[in-house]
Amino acid sequence: MPNIIAYRIKDWEETYENNRTRDLRHMRWVPIPNSFDGDRISELIERGGCEAYAAWCACVLTAGRCDPRGTLLRTCGRPHDARSLSSKTRLPETCFKAMIPIALSAGLIDTCEITQEGAVIPHDPARNGMEGMEGRKEEKDEQKKKKKVVVPSVCWTEDDGWTGIDEGLRTRWEQAYPACDVDRQLVAMDVWLRANPKQRKSNWARFVVNWLNRSQDRGGDTATAQPVATAKNPPAGHLLSISEMEKRGLVRTPKRPKQ
Repeated sequence: MPNIIAYRIKDWEETYENNRTRDLRHMRWVPIPNSFDGDRISELIERGGCEAYAAWCACVLTAGRCDPRGTLLRTCGRPHDARSLSSKTRLPETCFKAMIPIALSAGLIDTCEITQEGAVIPHDPARNGMEGMEGRKEEKDEQKKKKKVVVPSVCWTEDDGWTGIDEGLRTRWEQAYPACDVDRQLVAMDVWLRANPKQRKSNWARFVVNWLNRSQDRGGDTATAQPVATAKNPPAGHLLSISEMEKRGLVRTPKRPKQ
């Protein structure tokens, strides 16, 4: 008999097995990761919604009871498809029809060849020879993963100085810190960083914002900037009483001699 071509859960051994399940002959439960920050799961949910995720979890649970484990092979020796998975799990067939092409594209499942001895041979999904199964007519642009847009980040190096600061970011800083001359402050930061080579930051944008925030609180450095009135720095024209001057240590009243 020829070998059987079937779906299998990608990275089953590394992701869905542990030291306890490997000792079990028949699995009654599957350890499914509870993290949703992976690119493959994110793509599945974004493109297929909650129905696709539910169908995917049903496939993982079903694969835990198949032989070989991790494959989607029925006990009769025939591979599972959307209809058989729906019959087994009681989920609508349309959920599996929508999920399988997305899972193939995202790399959650692939196809394999199962020999008569039970050996599993992974297949390239584009050359698996599975006529009539979902995902074969998937267009090339749907198989490509979404390209991540790389946003230039603020950075400082001793050779290049400040990079990644565009006009939009500079304008937002000027609006947020009107008492600061942003260009002058950036030069001051550059001088300070060169004088303190061990002070390297992991988030340069946060470093700039913190620096400007402190400068703004101190009154800034623009021509129109006014000193910020504080308890130790009262506004211009404010006259201190004798008691206030004593509290601040500006004057000392001599003690009267005892009578």
